Amino acid sequence: MANLSPTPRPHTARRPAWQRRTAGLCAAGAGVAFIGLLVSPRAHADADGASLYGDLSTIYGDVSAFENSYGLFQDTVFFSDLASPGDIVAASGFDLGDPFPAGATASEDLSAVAAEGDTLTSQLADLQATAAADGNELAVINDALSLQQQINSAVGDLATITGQDETNPLLIADLSAIYSNEVNYDTFLVNLGDALAIDSPAGITADNAYILSEGLGMVNDLQSSADTLTILADLASSGL
Repeated sequence: MANLSPTPRPHTARRPAWQRRTAGLCAAGAGVAFIGLLVSPRAHADADGASLYGDLSTIYGDVSAFENSYGLFQDTVFFSDLASPGDIVAASGFDLGDPFPAGATASEDLSAVAAEGDTLTSQLADLQATAAADGNELAVINDALSLQQQINSAVGDLATITGQDETNPLLIADLSAIYSNEVNYDTFLVNLGDALAIDSPAGITADNAYILSEGLGMVNDLQSSADTLTILADLASSGL
């Protein structure tokens, strides 16, 4: 699988103080914007959902510590990556298309989501060993693994899909979005392993942004799936 992480950037001349201050302000602004993405869904999240958003905030803090250890330049690169169109779309949980086989039911889709979640858990567990020599990144991977395990548990705790909901387009769209985030996350974890192996700060930085954006997208779509199932159950109880 191709490594999508950027190559390490060459050394550049030290920038004037005003440029460094401007870069710092831009980085701070991007950080505030991402925290806003984390906080805004929590107002309507259930208890499990709020816990997942809280875990993402913890990962954000650990990623920031890693980037800070490489100085302002790498910090700025991280927020630039985080603000890229691809990361923003991933964080929103927005998805186009149906990645599942034609004619698959919502229950079958959910099984695919659960299986991919197990794959991600195994990848993150393997990355723990690779990152053991880097205390800062190890904290990120440990928290990402904890979040993934909780996502897997929340997927398993979703309400039962009834027969009449097996082809519901809203539910299928929610599950499709989760799965798309998972598949992308799979690719970026492979890239992270490559970046760790060659000790590439730029590559690790890009993949840290992906960890946050894809993780936020998964949590948003999981919360949406839970909300959709609740609405469908309420409609069914009303005879609709």
